[in-house]
Amino acid sequence: MAEGGGQEGRSALKTLGIGGAAVFGVAALASFFSSAAETPEEKATREAAALEADQKAKESKQAALEKAKVQEAEAAVAWYNRIISISEACDTSTNELQSQFESIGNGSSVYTIYSTAKVTRDQCGEAWRAYENLEVPAEFSDEARDKAKDTSEACANAFFAKRQFADVALEIADGDQRPSKVAEGVDYAKAGGAGVMLCVASAMEAATLAGADLSDLSGETD
Repeated sequence: MAEGGGQEGRSALKTLGIGGAAVFGVAALASFFSSAAETPEEKATREAAALEADQKAKESKQAALEKAKVQEAEAAVAWYNRIISISEACDTSTNELQSQFESIGNGSSVYTIYSTAKVTRDQCGEAWRAYENLEVPAEFSDEARDKAKDTSEACANAFFAKRQFADVALEIADGDQRPSKVAEGVDYAKAGGAGVMLCVASAMEAATLAGADLSDLSGETD
């Protein structure tokens, strides 16, 4: 009799234990969902914070883009001024040599032509090599970069022609005054002049593609 009562008691306790655990679990789950549930005010606060963060990210990105544009334009002006400065010494001596070359037989001394031609050859050779090795600014966009490369090639070709003109002038001053040699010199002089115009026009286009204003492309250097 006592043994039967004990078994019933243990069974009851076992049932109570299972039931108690179940009740505790349900209560804990209810508490979790209650604490996890978002109130309208909390939702509004969270969404406002997310919107503010998104707006700040957009503003930061826009500021970075604007800064990059300014840097590209500044680099374009500096690059254009470099294009112009490279040409100056060669242009000056070429103009002087061309004037002397055109006056052969009308007062120009072959000694003067020879001296000027040597200077011109050296200066135009330096310009030619400088254009061939001129680097495109890292700030340039792809479109501006491609045009800048075309510009370097056009300028190099122009100043190579000017250097060749000086070489021909040296040969003429050395005594080779055949009409064919004079004509060769004239052709190189014309090619150099036309090439310089193409060089400058191409440089202006590349610089404006990079964001430079035409009014900033004076060709003046510090």
